[in-house]
Amino acid sequence: MIYYTETKIGRKSIYKKVVADEAGRILSARAVEIPLYRVVKDGKVWFMLYDDSMKPLSLPIGYLNFDMPDKSLNTRRFSANALRILYVFLSLSNYDVHHIEQEQLNELIRFLQGLNSNPEVFKTKTSRSNDTVNGYLSVYRAFFRKKNVQSQALFDAKITREEFAFGNDAAGVTERIQYINNLRTSDPNAHTVPKYISPDEFEKLNRLAIAKGDKRAMIIMRLMYCYGLRLGEVLGLTTEDLQETHRDNVLVPTLILRNRISDRDFQYAKNLGHVTKQEMYCSKEYTKSKAVIVIDYALYELICDYINEAHIDAMEHHKANYDKGVADIVSYRDKPDTNHYIFLSDTGTVLSGQTWGKCLKKYFIEAGIDLDLGFRENNLSHRFRHGFAMLHAHFRSDPVNAFKLKEMMRHKSISSTLKYYNPTQEEEFKIKEEFIDELYQIIPSLKEGGKIFEQ
Repeated sequence: MIYYTETKIGRKSIYKKVVADEAGRILSARAVEIPLYRVVKDGKVWFMLYDDSMKPLSLPIGYLNFDMPDKSLNTRRFSANALRILYVFLSLSNYDVHHIEQEQLNELIRFLQGLNSNPEVFKTKTSRSNDTVNGYLSVYRAFFRKKNVQSQALFDAKITREEFAFGNDAAGVTERIQYINNLRTSDPNAHTVPKYISPDEFEKLNRLAIAKGDKRAMIIMRLMYCYGLRLGEVLGLTTEDLQETHRDNVLVPTLILRNRISDRDFQYAKNLGHVTKQEMYCSKEYTKSKAVIVIDYALYELICDYINEAHIDAMEHHKANYDKGVADIVSYRDKPDTNHYIFLSDTGTVLSGQTWGKCLKKYFIEAGIDLDLGFRENNLSHRFRHGFAMLHAHFRSDPVNAFKLKEMMRHKSISSTLKYYNPTQEEEFKIKEEFIDELYQIIPSLKEGGKIFEQ
């Protein structure tokens, strides 16, 4: 029998392949680390992957640093972690990356899941959801395709055609590639948790934040649910990004979304230009890449109140931590004296995604909203953006069409927008019922046919 184990030593993960007999006696064991380093040089982030003899792994290094020039840092980091796990598996199993057939692929998928036939004896520290495993397999396909690595099993697929209707629009058809070896991401017979925050759930969360006097939570949840901001876009906001600007001779409050060199991984704004050198702030490309979000004055004033209270408190009681949160200044008109990230932790540091996630989890529990433990616990924030999409495509009295929603969500492609339309099974049933009722009104003879058979 073969078992894979994982041991955490600080931030490192040591993987081991154990071969045991039927009695559980260990016959052999092999451990590997496959170090992954992130290096910043000349304003560029490099991902370096080595085998356990510290020999550079040229194939993934070339892919991560030269074949992904237009990809965001988050995408490159996810790909780097996925490729590290692949090469851990290859090293443990003595497999060649150029010879991944169905048998090897099945074993790889099981390894990615963190599954063992005897988990009480050999437990892995990481258990990955089917969504995450499919994400890793997607990285491997892109990597194999770019590097011309052959694997029929990995690319086995069929084309499926799906109909969709958005708001009051007529149905359309999309074609999707369905990979044979991808794992199922839902069980139609199991209890399913909506991917989005419903209006009623948001009302509960907002009322809880108001009752607690938690302005930070009120603001962040409103930005994500009412304006569709991603968490990284929220956490990357700085004081110079909150402005009043003139539009058609009217003064309106706005938020500017943009990336900075001083941003950390959890603060990057997706699909906006990434900066590696200070002089890039002056470029036309950087100026064009920013997104401007018009907000309501009530929210604007709430943000101003939060900044005044939280930042003054941090300066007085946690100055050392607060000073570490200084952000790059990128405005060259009316340049401010200082700039700081807006959202802070209780100890005056810049609010991280992890800290916010723990806070949000408590809100979900108190509001009685299902966490879907083991799968979506770390993605609670993204449910607000899904909620923003469903609010405009499903819950409004005048639902917007997919193309309008694409603009509102700042997507590059309509296919990305369609992924955010996620009705529950109950809602799908209700939609179909309403459609049938409407159909009976248009074609009354359909009802009469039913009565004939009842007799």
